[in-house]
Amino acid sequence: MAWNTRRKEYWMGIPLTGFDEVKAALALYMNGVRGAHDALGEATRGGDGGGMLFAFKTLAENGRGDKFLERLYDALKPAADPKGRGRAVKDYDWDGVGPFTKTAVELQSLDRASDLYMLGLHAAYVGRKGEIGLAEALKRERCLRWAEIDLHLEPIGNQFKIDFDAALEPIRDLLFPATTGEAVAQHFFEADDKSFVLLRRANLNVMMRHQWLSSRLNYDVKARPAPLQWYLDGAVLSGPVEERYKDEETRKPYPPTLEISVVQTGDLPAWKPEEKQDILDLADRIEKAYSGSASKVESTY
Repeated sequence: MAWNTRRKEYWMGIPLTGFDEVKAALALYMNGVRGAHDALGEATRGGDGGGMLFAFKTLAENGRGDKFLERLYDALKPAADPKGRGRAVKDYDWDGVGPFTKTAVELQSLDRASDLYMLGLHAAYVGRKGEIGLAEALKRERCLRWAEIDLHLEPIGNQFKIDFDAALEPIRDLLFPATTGEAVAQHFFEADDKSFVLLRRANLNVMMRHQWLSSRLNYDVKARPAPLQWYLDGAVLSGPVEERYKDEETRKPYPPTLEISVVQTGDLPAWKPEEKQDILDLADRIEKAYSGSASKVESTY
């Protein structure tokens, strides 16, 4: 059968040079960019009257927001301290002014030598929508954490059966010879760790994770230790799917899924253009390998 694939990418944070540029970006965000006021709007529609009164009181106390911004700059300065951790976070609830209402502001040092930072904005209800608008206004491409190809399989009843030799075949030319389907299946069968490193490169890893499979152990029975409810036969792993449903009325479970992600190594996302391109190029290659071919994997039990 052909693979049912889905591509996902996680972009986060705006690269900025120098603390003055960080301050200018935050001032621009305060004045309004696309998506910046959506968290406040969503909260307003949610009917939190007490919170709104607090927000208006905060705005009145801060005038046009100048005082608020000065305090925010001070809170983020530790990220620029050469002797510090290189990271600072300020969380606001209703004490945030305007677009900073219910918003987390993060500043991360990317490269001390070049005085480069990553500014992150994450708001309640709308996530990074305001951050995206600010990046567009600044004409800056955001940093890239990972790109992922999800491979969905249809369960038969409430069971899954995955042949990992067949699952790896489309990308066999990318992998080390020792990375076999049997090695991957055995890792998942023996450990609670849901991830397996398929490939390591200087600046990125290719990981495989499973999703929407049941726990390896059956905790619904009284026996201790809990018995296994998965089965391993060489490279073939089988067992129940996770009992969470896309549609509670039809009780149709989420499809068993293998996630293959290309991830920047280290604690920081990719901010250099060539590093981001490395991730995207390899993800493109993996996606084409699956979406352009038929698979021998069967989801039968």
